Amino acid sequence: MWSGDGRHEVVLTEDTEVSSHRVVEAIRQVLRTEVEEHPETALVEFFVAPAWLRLDVDAWEFPGSADDGGFRPGITRRVVLRSSERTRETHAGWKRRSSALPSSPRLLLDQRSCDPAVAQARLEVHPEAGIVVVCCDRQHQGVVLRQCIQAGVHTVLWHREEHGGQIAADLLALVEGVDHARIPEAVRLERAKAMADPDCATHHGRELSLLHDGPNHRPPPLAPAPWALIQP
Repeated sequence: MWSGDGRHEVVLTEDTEVSSHRVVEAIRQVLRTEVEEHPETALVEFFVAPAWLRLDVDAWEFPGSADDGGFRPGITRRVVLRSSERTRETHAGWKRRSSALPSSPRLLLDQRSCDPAVAQARLEVHPEAGIVVVCCDRQHQGVVLRQCIQAGVHTVLWHREEHGGQIAADLLALVEGVDHARIPEAVRLERAKAMADPDCATHHGRELSLLHDGPNHRPPPLAPAPWALIQP
Protein backbone atom coordinates (compact mmCIF):
# COMPACT_ATOMS: atom_id res chain seq x y z
CA MET A 1 0.00 0.00 0.00
CA TRP A 2 1.44 3.34 -1.07
CA SER A 3 0.23 6.63 0.40
CA GLY A 4 0.93 10.24 -0.41
CA ASP A 5 3.37 10.61 2.47
CA GLY A 6 5.65 7.95 1.03
CA ARG A 7 4.45 5.00 3.09
CA HIS A 8 4.75 1.62 1.40
CA GLU A 9 3.61 -1.45 3.33
CA VAL A 10 2.71 -5.05 2.69
CA VAL A 11 -0.67 -5.45 4.38
CA LEU A 12 -1.93 -8.69 2.87
CA THR A 13 -0.23 -11.69 1.28
CA GLU A 14 -1.46 -14.97 -0.12
CA ASP A 15 0.67 -17.40 -2.11
CA THR A 16 -2.08 -19.58 -3.56
CA GLU A 17 -4.42 -19.02 -6.48
CA VAL A 18 -7.84 -17.74 -5.42
CA SER A 19 -11.10 -16.90 -7.19
CA SER A 20 -11.86 -13.38 -8.38
CA HIS A 21 -14.43 -12.69 -5.66
CA ARG A 22 -11.74 -13.43 -3.05
CA VAL A 23 -9.52 -10.81 -4.68
CA VAL A 24 -12.38 -8.29 -4.53
CA GLU A 25 -12.95 -9.13 -0.87
CA ALA A 26 -9.25 -8.65 -0.17
CA ILE A 27 -9.20 -5.25 -1.90
CA ARG A 28 -12.23 -4.17 0.09
CA GLN A 29 -10.66 -5.40 3.33
CA VAL A 30 -7.50 -3.38 2.73
CA LEU A 31 -9.49 -0.26 1.88
CA ARG A 32 -11.68 -0.68 4.96
CA THR A 33 -8.97 -1.48 7.49
CA GLU A 34 -5.87 0.27 6.19
CA VAL A 35 -6.86 3.38 4.22
CA GLU A 36 -10.28 4.17 5.62
CA GLU A 37 -9.34 7.71 6.64
CA HIS A 38 -7.77 8.76 3.32
CA PRO A 39 -9.07 6.32 0.67
CA GLU A 40 -8.72 8.70 -2.27
CA THR A 41 -5.04 9.48 -1.71
CA ALA A 42 -3.89 5.91 -1.13
CA LEU A 43 -2.86 3.48 -3.84
CA VAL A 44 -3.66 -0.18 -3.22
CA GLU A 45 -1.58 -2.62 -5.28
CA PHE A 46 -2.27 -6.29 -5.88
CA PHE A 47 0.45 -8.46 -7.39
CA VAL A 48 -0.86 -11.29 -9.53
CA ALA A 49 0.48 -13.79 -12.06
CA PRO A 50 0.63 -12.53 -15.69
CA ALA A 51 -2.38 -14.62 -16.71
CA TRP A 52 -4.48 -12.76 -14.13
CA LEU A 53 -3.69 -9.34 -15.58
CA ARG A 54 -6.62 -9.77 -17.96
CA LEU A 55 -9.14 -9.86 -15.10
CA ASP A 56 -12.06 -7.46 -15.63
CA VAL A 57 -11.02 -5.31 -12.70
CA ASP A 58 -13.04 -2.26 -13.71
CA ALA A 59 -16.19 -4.38 -14.07
CA TRP A 60 -16.17 -5.92 -10.60
CA GLU A 61 -18.82 -4.90 -8.09
CA PHE A 62 -18.93 -6.06 -4.50
CA PRO A 63 -22.41 -6.80 -3.08
CA GLY A 64 -21.58 -5.43 0.34
CA SER A 65 -23.12 -2.83 2.61
CA ALA A 66 -24.99 0.26 1.44
CA ASP A 67 -22.01 2.57 1.95
CA ASP A 68 -19.95 0.63 -0.59
CA GLY A 69 -21.58 2.86 -3.20
CA GLY A 70 -21.24 0.61 -6.24
CA PHE A 71 -17.74 -0.51 -5.36
CA ARG A 72 -15.67 -0.83 -8.54
CA PRO A 73 -11.92 -1.43 -8.16
CA GLY A 74 -10.00 0.71 -10.62
CA ILE A 75 -12.81 3.20 -11.10
CA THR A 76 -13.87 4.71 -7.79
CA ARG A 77 -10.69 3.71 -5.98
CA ARG A 78 -7.01 3.80 -6.87
CA VAL A 79 -6.52 0.06 -7.19
CA VAL A 80 -3.81 -1.28 -9.50
CA LEU A 81 -2.96 -4.85 -10.52
CA ARG A 82 0.71 -5.57 -11.14
CA SER A 83 2.59 -8.67 -12.16
CA SER A 84 4.38 -10.66 -9.47
CA GLU A 85 6.75 -12.23 -12.01
CA ARG A 86 9.82 -10.02 -11.80
CA THR A 87 13.23 -11.67 -11.62
CA ARG A 88 16.80 -10.44 -11.36
CA GLU A 89 17.05 -10.47 -15.17
CA THR A 90 13.80 -8.63 -15.84
CA HIS A 91 14.67 -6.04 -13.21
CA ALA A 92 17.76 -5.05 -15.22
CA GLY A 93 15.62 -4.45 -18.32
CA TRP A 94 13.07 -2.58 -16.22
CA LYS A 95 15.74 -0.19 -14.93
CA ARG A 96 17.13 0.43 -18.44
CA ARG A 97 13.70 1.11 -19.95
CA SER A 98 12.68 3.29 -17.01
CA SER A 99 15.73 5.53 -17.35
CA ALA A 100 14.95 6.06 -21.06
CA LEU A 101 11.28 6.97 -20.55
CA PRO A 102 11.51 10.71 -21.30
CA SER A 103 12.81 10.12 -24.83
CA SER A 104 11.68 6.61 -25.80
CA PRO A 105 8.82 6.18 -28.32
CA ARG A 106 5.65 4.16 -27.65
CA LEU A 107 5.84 0.66 -29.12
CA LEU A 108 2.88 -1.14 -30.73
CA LEU A 109 2.70 -4.94 -30.66
CA ASP A 110 -0.19 -5.86 -32.95
CA GLN A 111 -1.57 -9.08 -34.41
CA ARG A 112 1.70 -9.70 -36.26
CA SER A 113 3.48 -10.03 -32.91
CA CYS A 114 1.34 -12.88 -31.56
CA ASP A 115 4.15 -15.36 -32.04
CA PRO A 116 6.26 -15.17 -28.83
CA ALA A 117 9.47 -15.23 -30.86
CA VAL A 118 8.30 -12.25 -32.91
CA ALA A 119 7.22 -10.32 -29.80
CA GLN A 120 10.55 -11.05 -28.11
CA ALA A 121 12.48 -9.95 -31.21
CA ARG A 122 10.58 -6.67 -31.48
CA LEU A 123 11.18 -5.93 -27.79
CA GLU A 124 14.89 -6.69 -28.21
CA VAL A 125 15.08 -4.36 -31.21
CA HIS A 126 13.55 -1.61 -29.03
CA PRO A 127 15.47 -2.06 -25.74
CA GLU A 128 14.51 1.37 -24.43
CA ALA A 129 10.75 1.23 -25.04
CA GLY A 130 9.10 1.33 -21.63
CA ILE A 131 5.51 1.97 -22.77
CA VAL A 132 3.93 -0.68 -25.00
CA VAL A 133 0.47 -0.92 -26.54
CA VAL A 134 -0.65 -4.52 -27.15
CA CYS A 135 -3.33 -4.92 -29.79
CA CYS A 136 -4.00 -8.55 -30.61
CA ASP A 137 -6.85 -11.00 -30.07
CA ARG A 138 -7.63 -12.15 -26.54
CA GLN A 139 -6.32 -15.65 -27.15
CA HIS A 140 -2.76 -14.37 -27.62
CA GLN A 141 -2.73 -11.49 -25.14
CA GLY A 142 -1.33 -13.53 -22.26
CA VAL A 143 1.65 -14.69 -24.33
CA VAL A 144 2.52 -11.17 -25.47
CA LEU A 145 2.07 -9.77 -21.95
CA ARG A 146 4.49 -12.35 -20.59
CA GLN A 147 7.07 -11.33 -23.21
CA CYS A 148 6.67 -7.69 -22.14
CA ILE A 149 7.18 -8.59 -18.47
CA GLN A 150 10.23 -10.71 -19.22
CA ALA A 151 11.71 -7.86 -21.27
CA GLY A 152 11.34 -5.45 -18.35
CA VAL A 153 8.58 -3.29 -19.88
CA HIS A 154 6.85 -1.44 -17.05
CA THR A 155 3.75 0.01 -18.74
CA VAL A 156 1.50 -2.03 -21.05
CA LEU A 157 -1.93 -0.91 -22.28
CA TRP A 158 -4.37 -3.24 -24.03
CA HIS A 159 -8.04 -3.87 -24.77
CA ARG A 160 -9.33 -7.19 -23.52
CA GLU A 161 -11.76 -7.78 -26.38
CA GLU A 162 -11.06 -5.61 -29.43
CA HIS A 163 -8.07 -5.39 -31.75
CA GLY A 164 -7.36 -3.87 -35.14
CA GLY A 165 -6.18 -0.65 -36.73
CA GLN A 166 -8.71 1.70 -35.15
CA ILE A 167 -8.41 0.45 -31.58
CA ALA A 168 -4.62 0.46 -31.92
CA ALA A 169 -4.73 4.10 -33.04
CA ASP A 170 -7.05 4.99 -30.13
CA LEU A 171 -4.79 3.36 -27.54
CA LEU A 172 -1.63 4.93 -28.98
CA ALA A 173 -3.34 8.32 -28.91
CA LEU A 174 -4.30 7.75 -25.27
CA VAL A 175 -0.67 7.37 -24.16
CA GLU A 176 0.96 9.71 -26.70
CA GLY A 177 2.26 12.87 -25.10
CA VAL A 178 1.13 11.77 -21.62
CA ASP A 179 3.71 11.72 -18.86
CA HIS A 180 4.35 8.11 -17.85
CA ALA A 181 3.35 8.85 -14.24
CA ARG A 182 -0.06 10.11 -15.40
CA ILE A 183 -0.96 7.14 -17.60
CA PRO A 184 -2.88 5.27 -14.83
CA GLU A 185 -5.08 8.30 -14.25
CA ALA A 186 -5.64 8.74 -18.01
CA VAL A 187 -6.76 5.11 -18.27
CA ARG A 188 -8.98 5.43 -15.21
CA LEU A 189 -10.72 8.43 -16.78
CA GLU A 190 -11.31 6.52 -20.03
CA ARG A 191 -12.89 3.68 -18.07
CA ALA A 192 -15.06 6.14 -16.17
CA LYS A 193 -16.19 7.82 -19.40
CA ALA A 194 -17.26 4.46 -20.82
CA MET A 195 -19.23 3.61 -17.70
CA ALA A 196 -20.86 7.07 -17.68
CA ASP A 197 -22.21 6.45 -21.20
CA PRO A 198 -23.71 2.94 -21.07
CA ASP A 199 -25.52 3.43 -24.40
CA CYS A 200 -22.22 3.70 -26.27
CA ALA A 201 -21.04 0.11 -26.52
CA THR A 202 -18.09 1.01 -28.75
CA HIS A 203 -16.24 3.36 -26.39
CA HIS A 204 -12.65 2.12 -26.16
CA GLY A 205 -12.69 2.68 -22.40
CA ARG A 206 -14.66 -0.53 -22.07
CA GLU A 207 -12.52 -3.60 -21.39
CA LEU A 208 -9.42 -1.41 -21.14
CA SER A 209 -6.55 -2.86 -19.08
CA LEU A 210 -3.26 -1.49 -17.84
CA LEU A 211 -0.09 -2.99 -16.39
CA HIS A 212 1.83 -0.13 -14.78
CA ASP A 213 5.03 -0.66 -12.85
CA GLY A 214 6.56 2.79 -12.95
CA PRO A 215 10.19 3.80 -12.27
CA ASN A 216 9.34 5.08 -8.78
CA HIS A 217 7.80 1.77 -7.75
CA ARG A 218 9.37 -0.91 -5.61
CA PRO A 219 9.49 -4.53 -6.77
CA PRO A 220 6.67 -6.86 -5.71
CA PRO A 221 6.66 -7.87 -2.03
CA LEU A 222 6.86 -11.56 -2.95
CA ALA A 223 9.96 -11.15 -5.10
CA PRO A 224 11.98 -14.34 -5.71
CA ALA A 225 15.10 -13.07 -3.92
CA PRO A 226 15.63 -10.80 -0.84
CA TRP A 227 17.73 -8.34 -2.89
CA ALA A 228 14.59 -7.08 -4.67
CA LEU A 229 12.98 -5.86 -1.47
CA ILE A 230 15.69 -3.25 -0.83
CA GLN A 231 15.81 -1.82 -4.35
CA PRO A 232 14.31 1.69 -4.92
